[in-house]
Amino acid sequence: MLLEEELKPITIKELLKMNNLKIPYYQRPYKWTERNVNQLIDDILFHKDKQGYRLGTLVLHNDKENLNIVDGQQRVITIFLLAYCLSNRNKLNMKIDFSKFSFDNKISQNNIKVNYSIIDKRIEEFDNFIIEFFLNRCELVKVVIDNVQ
Repeated sequence: MLLEEELKPITIKELLKMNNLKIPYYQRPYKWTERNVNQLIDDILFHKDKQGYRLGTLVLHNDKENLNIVDGQQRVITIFLLAYCLSNRNKLNMKIDFSKFSFDNKISQNNIKVNYSIIDKRIEEFDNFIIEFFLNRCELVKVVIDNVQ
C-alpha cells in the first residue's frame, strides 16, 4: 500500500541526509557502466540552467526501522558516489556517509571502484553553480510503500 504523504519530490541534498536508507539483501548487484555514469553526469550538466530537473523515481519500502530501496538503487548509488567524490575533493561542505551501504558482492565492489574513478576524472566540470544545482534543484520522486509485495 502506498502511503499518500510519502509520494513527493526530494532534492539530492535531502536524499544524501537520509540516515535510514538501506539496500536490502535481495537487490541485484550494482551494475551501472561507464556509459550510465557519464549519461547521468551529462544530464546534470546539460540541464543546469533549468529551475529543476527530475533524475527519476526512488521507491522505498518502510520496514519501520529502515527505508529499503526497492527501485532506483543503481541511480542512488551513483548519486552517492558523485557526492562522495565532491566531498573528497573538498567541493562539498557535507559529510557523505557511504558506509551506510554494504557491498558484499564482488561485482558491486568492482563497479563502485571503476565508476568512482570515472566520476573523479569528470569532477572538475562541477563548479559551485553546478554543485548547487545538483544538490538543490535535481530531485527524485520519492515513493514510500509499507508492503514490499
